[in-house]
Amino acid sequence: MYVWIPILAWLLVIYLGYKLWHQDADTPWPNRIVIPVSVWVWVVSMSLMEVAVIAAHIDFDLGAIKIASGSLAWTRSWALMALFPLAGCLNIRPQLVYRAVCHLCIQSIPVALLAYLASKANIFPTYLTPWWYVFRGDPMPYTVAPLGFPPSLSGIDNEFRLNLFTPYANSLGIVGAVFFLIALQESDKRWRWAGVLGSTIMVVGSFSRMTTLCLVIVPILTWLLTSFTWPVRLAGGVTAFLTGLFAPLLLDSWKTFYETTFTSFRQGSERVRKRLADIAIARWEKDAPIWGHGFIAERGPETVEGMPIGTHNQWPDLLYLKGVVGFLAFLIPLAWSFADLLVKAQYNKVAKLGLSLIILLVICTNGADIEAPTYLYWPGLLMLGMAFQPKEKFSVS
Repeated sequence: MYVWIPILAWLLVIYLGYKLWHQDADTPWPNRIVIPVSVWVWVVSMSLMEVAVIAAHIDFDLGAIKIASGSLAWTRSWALMALFPLAGCLNIRPQLVYRAVCHLCIQSIPVALLAYLASKANIFPTYLTPWWYVFRGDPMPYTVAPLGFPPSLSGIDNEFRLNLFTPYANSLGIVGAVFFLIALQESDKRWRWAGVLGSTIMVVGSFSRMTTLCLVIVPILTWLLTSFTWPVRLAGGVTAFLTGLFAPLLLDSWKTFYETTFTSFRQGSERVRKRLADIAIARWEKDAPIWGHGFIAERGPETVEGMPIGTHNQWPDLLYLKGVVGFLAFLIPLAWSFADLLVKAQYNKVAKLGLSLIILLVICTNGADIEAPTYLYWPGLLMLGMAFQPKEKFSVS
């Protein structure tokens, strides 16, 4: 998938261009392709990411081979955040995506059970695809380990973590959360519950704390943002009053909950993450404030257990790797998309799903680099393209 899905994205965009080329004034409205402003915002922003890659490599005099390598990595990560929303402008029925996701989720249920049993028997078969010998780089995205990796690599007191078709357990958590939101849209109850169950197993089995909370938080936030009726306004007013009244108690409770759930649960991981973020920001300010460093070093200092700088923390990593240009190139489309979908979600279910996906991605940026697994949760990006469509297209569909 690490090779095929980016190719699929580029092929779909080429097909989109073909359809646009043959579109004229006589094309019926239901068959017309419309590329909304929000999609163009993503296209321009993700193009700036590539500009930042090239500029950073030139600043540090890394050579043409490194530039080519960095650009190839861009085509399989950041670029997909623009390509799949573009492909979503094709006349694709959302129901096809809903059902396909449910199919994948239900297949994951027996494999997850088999992986758990295999972990008890200490069986962890892995396979390195030959594609790695062509593209090189990090071997993990090219490593197939459907029954999981050995517990020594899990990072949680040697507990088994599910990863299925993803290279890392955290990636499976993000994918599962995206699929959970999509599966909820399925009209057939049997497929919907099968999809919800399979995606929930992905998230919980990955031991990803952030995405596990998202299974509850994101639907609630979406409902609150799209239910501007008098009962909700009344409940919001009462909640605001009580929150102000009991603010000190609530803050203390949240602090205790956060330390128990996040910090104490994986103290070593949190400590390394914080140090990585601190080093990334310090080096960004000192060495490359505009364009960033452009590359990830093979190993970090011993204070972060050798973890490479520029990994594990989305926003500090963006500053370190892409500078302020890359930081804004990701922040602006996220904010724009949230504002656009917040309006459209009031009258359309697809836009409501898009709003949920944006909220999920924003939350996940606090615990992971979400551009790396784009080739895995690409159906969600495809749905964003559909969600951005104007009201006229919604009324037709």
